[in-house]
Amino acid sequence: MAQEQVTPLAAWVKELEEELTRVAGDRDAFWSRAEEATTSSKALTGQLGAEQGAHLLAKGALAEALKCEAELEKEASRAVEASRVEVEGWKEKAEASRVETQHWKEKAEASRVEAQRWEEKTEELEKEVTRVAEASIAVQVVLEAEIGEHDALKSAARTVCEALERALAVISSHYAGIDLKAISDGYVLLDDDKEADKEVAKLMESAEGPGTALAKLFEEEVVPPPPSADAGDLEP
Repeated sequence: MAQEQVTPLAAWVKELEEELTRVAGDRDAFWSRAEEATTSSKALTGQLGAEQGAHLLAKGALAEALKCEAELEKEASRAVEASRVEVEGWKEKAEASRVETQHWKEKAEASRVEAQRWEEKTEELEKEVTRVAEASIAVQVVLEAEIGEHDALKSAARTVCEALERALAVISSHYAGIDLKAISDGYVLLDDDKEADKEVAKLMESAEGPGTALAKLFEEEVVPPPPSADAGDLEP
């Protein structure tokens, strides 16, 4: 853009130089006329009466030529100064244009850096979202496993409770008037811990065989049957 602005200025300076050349030619022409007038005045010096008038005339012509030359020099000086001011103005405009261009380049670079920074942040967020999603899936798997274990424990506890209820019912059927509430309070043992442990061991040993037989008896009633092959396809 600065080059486009300087090109008209160069053409104008060239025109000004041509004008100065023309003015210099006119000045030389005036000098030539002045010299001719001087020569004429010298030639007429010897003439009677008219020599003085011719000399004065030549002197006036020379003075006029010098006056014109001074005016032309002043005009040329004004033109040169105007040209210098104009050139300076175009230089300032070109510098302002260069500064503006540099400013926009800096803004474009800043925008590019900002866009790069946001792109990196976006990539980081996407990675973080992926990590969170993977962690969420892992937590969901663990949670489902714990829920399954909890349900299994609840089912086992429910099975044990049902077995105990059936065992107490069997005992009641063998011993009329037995105090089931007292049985639910636990063992009736001595205060000595060692003796109590020995007594519990004896009771467990004596109850092992009958307990196994009773458990087999209750197995089909208390323990739920295993799921069939198509059970996983059924809606809960």
